[in-house]
Amino acid sequence: QHHARAFGSRRCLACARREMLCSKPRCGKTLPASHWACRCGTAYCSEACFVGAWNAVHAKECSEAAAIKQDMVEKGGAQALLKKGSKLLVSVALRKATAASAEAE
Repeated sequence: QHHARAFGSRRCLACARREMLCSKPRCGKTLPASHWACRCGTAYCSEACFVGAWNAVHAKECSEAAAIKQDMVEKGGAQALLKKGSKLLVSVALRKATAASAEAE
């Protein structure tokens, strides 16, 4: 049984929410209700998936990459980038998101 339909869509909101997948290539996990999102709005199932995607392709494709890199340098400096690069990246670039906020973007 279907519930409320997304505007302009033949699928109900609940079905669309179930089909949201992690954006990391080759992950394919369905996003939990509470997941991670980059500043650009790209969704990931975990911090680890984001870091892997960032290092592989997302840093080249992200519309916010320059600002994220600048904030990393300002927040941590060169030493922190070498020692705590992944933690610094996550703290600067990611935010917690919910399925409802992801649909609004």
